[in-house]
Amino acid sequence: LAKAETLPQSQGVVAVAHVSHFGDEFLVTVSHFSQELDSYALPSIVYRLHQNAEGAREWVPVQTYYTYGATQVVSFRIKRDVFLAIANYYNGSSHHVQSEVVRFSVVDAQGQYTPVPILRANQSIATVGARAVAHFHGTGSPAVRDEMLLFTSEHNDTIHFLVWDRDAAQ
Repeated sequence: LAKAETLPQSQGVVAVAHVSHFGDEFLVTVSHFSQELDSYALPSIVYRLHQNAEGAREWVPVQTYYTYGATQVVSFRIKRDVFLAIANYYNGSSHHVQSEVVRFSVVDAQGQYTPVPILRANQSIATVGARAVAHFHGTGSPAVRDEMLLFTSEHNDTIHFLVWDRDAAQ
């Protein structure tokens, strides 16, 4: 492998997730701590793979959102919807920081495609110093199998096990 490029504007990045949605490719970063800003509350960045005027492909920052001492991000798909699960660890004063599940969309409220993803909070998870998050499927056909998330909380020795509620869409 050879170095292709350096992603701009990334401070304190500790984890990256890949999202392929409606033919576009995205990288979602989460940041933990910036020594330059002396902060855990950091703008994490979504990059979109873009073809420039010369025909070269490059990752371009298209969206930011704040994370709080984030340690991990995973992307997962349920039917046509894409979600991000983000493990937040510390906000600068407390480990009692909500981790979150975020809906990732490239379709606006009118059903029109947008090249800038829309990130909407879907659910907050009461973690205490979350270190990891994992997504996995239960057994069975895709129409009936359970979608599951695990969040670890380092400071209260808890593993939060969540099963997707199809009726509530969360």
